[in-house]
Amino acid sequence: EQLDGAGVDLPGLFKWIEQQAPEGCSTEAWRKRIHWAGSQMTNEVREAISGAENYLQECRPVK
Repeated sequence: EQLDGAGVDLPGLFKWIEQQAPEGCSTEAWRKRIHWAGSQMTNEVREAISGAENYLQECRPVK
């Protein structure tokens, strides 16, 4: 979030890293990250995150 807020092109950064180490960036999670990094969240995702945060506040409040 901090890099994105600073205007860093996250998809470009991930692609650059992949070019530097093409054999080291072959996991499924890495390939998915390249596609979603820097894209706008949908309302469905926002609601899911909000619900998860509320759940954590109720079940595990920070002391």
